[in-house]
Amino acid sequence: MELKKIIGERMKSLREINHLSQLDVANEIGISQAAIAQYERGRSCAPVEIIDWYHTKFDASFDYLFGHTDIINNEKIVKALSESENAEAMISHMLDKLLEKKNIK
Repeated sequence: MELKKIIGERMKSLREINHLSQLDVANEIGISQAAIAQYERGRSCAPVEIIDWYHTKFDASFDYLFGHTDIINNEKIVKALSESENAEAMISHMLDKLLEKKNIK
């Protein structure tokens, strides 16, 4: 898949997770809603400044935005696990959910 399509899908996902419309994002950035739609559909590549805005606004890693991982922010997970008294149980639960999602037993 083309990088601009991957970035566009990730931009859309972050927007939807945060319950924002394309118009909300466009107004906040200061560009048109049509431009956001073009980026999300992968028809044009978002400029670095726009990608950086998503990174900052939604606390999303560049690895996530560029499709290198499906985890939005690895640092949050590492911090939560390191501060948790029941990290082992949390990891076990996450692995169970992952295996369940992948239909692996």
